[in-house]
Amino acid sequence: MAACPECGEQGEGQFCARCGAEFGREQNGVLAVLNVLLRLPAWRTFLHAWWRMARRPVGHTIDIFEERNFRAATEMLEIIILISSLGLAGTFLRLSNLEQEFILPIYFSVNLVGISVMFSWLARRRSRVERSSREILTMFILVSAFSTPFALLLEISLWFGTPWSRILVVAVSSVLVVPGWIYMVRLWKYFWRLGAGSVVAFLVLASIIGQIPGTALLIPFGYNPLKVNKQLEDRQANRGYGNLSAQNYLLNAGPVLPGFQLSGSVLQGPDSGAGELMAAVESQSGAPSHPPSPRATYQAVALYLAQESGMSVVSDVEIARTGDIQRDRTLVAADQTPAYVGEYLRVALLQGERQNHPDQTATATVTGAAHRPAPPGITSMIHIDENVLLNGQQIVLHYDVLFALTGHVESITYISYPGSTDQRLEQGIAAQMVGDIKAHGT
Repeated sequence: MAACPECGEQGEGQFCARCGAEFGREQNGVLAVLNVLLRLPAWRTFLHAWWRMARRPVGHTIDIFEERNFRAATEMLEIIILISSLGLAGTFLRLSNLEQEFILPIYFSVNLVGISVMFSWLARRRSRVERSSREILTMFILVSAFSTPFALLLEISLWFGTPWSRILVVAVSSVLVVPGWIYMVRLWKYFWRLGAGSVVAFLVLASIIGQIPGTALLIPFGYNPLKVNKQLEDRQANRGYGNLSAQNYLLNAGPVLPGFQLSGSVLQGPDSGAGELMAAVESQSGAPSHPPSPRATYQAVALYLAQESGMSVVSDVEIARTGDIQRDRTLVAADQTPAYVGEYLRVALLQGERQNHPDQTATATVTGAAHRPAPPGITSMIHIDENVLLNGQQIVLHYDVLFALTGHVESITYISYPGSTDQRLEQGIAAQMVGDIKAHGT
């Protein structure tokens, strides 16, 4: 008998029965390097075993297990880890999704270990045979090896991010779930010498208890599964938003804003779920930030009366959870919020000056920040006074910030002016904000 030059298997004849390599052939230097870098023997072991299992899943999985080749099992584990890593890397490159790339893989990995350990502990207590840790690990590797290509194909389907790809994943998963359970139950029946009812009961119980560690890891990342009301609200919100669009609530340069012209295009995109301003207020007040709302949208439009007048109106709209809107209503009414809003506007002004006029020097100081009586239908109104020093020239700016927060709609308007307040203009703006909300619903 001779040893295979690639996998070490002892055998006779011209070719290795396990990996197909030729006996008696010496590897040249290039092939040896490729084998080390690309793990070619491990790939051969994995593909050979998977093809055997694919032709007769239960019977050939048992046959491979009974061969008691733990070295081959460890090589297969290498490939499983490599394929999983490539899938995660592809997800990140395709979707740039930190949640899917980092948080969820940890969650699923910890849950998989927890479920496997719990199931093995339950089955071992009732089993009529003694199984070593190496035997248990080998069987888990074989089960994982058989399912890994299917999982990778489903993950690749999600990369396209289309409704059809998601429907395909759900459809294929639904088709595979029954044969998958039959496969596992028959394998573990053989392995532990237990009845099908006991195996199913232990798998279900392990699936429930084994997920506790992984689920607990989600809480620091802001995903608390114990808050069932938040999950229910998310699902209701996805249905309840209907055709709500932030575009419908933006101010426009119409009769209410005579002479104003749109500056640039509408900005839009997802954010924290309460708008940039509310996120800044949360941060300064110490309030815990909330994860993004389902289908939350953020849009802003800036309108200027005339560049030389220094007067501008910025309309900011977001569609968010009702719970987040209610929390923000309380937050904007707090006594300390005007100071937080003033600081937000001061920082935004300086950032804008540095970006648009890098050759100029600018400083800004908030000299006044207070709530003011809100027009009818407006949730809250905050007035800010700022002293700006631009290239040695002092400019006094005033801001009135109007909040209309109701239902799923969070509409915020910033009115900036260097002189006295135009009461009729502000009343018209407030009326348009409230009118749009009534016209398009919340």
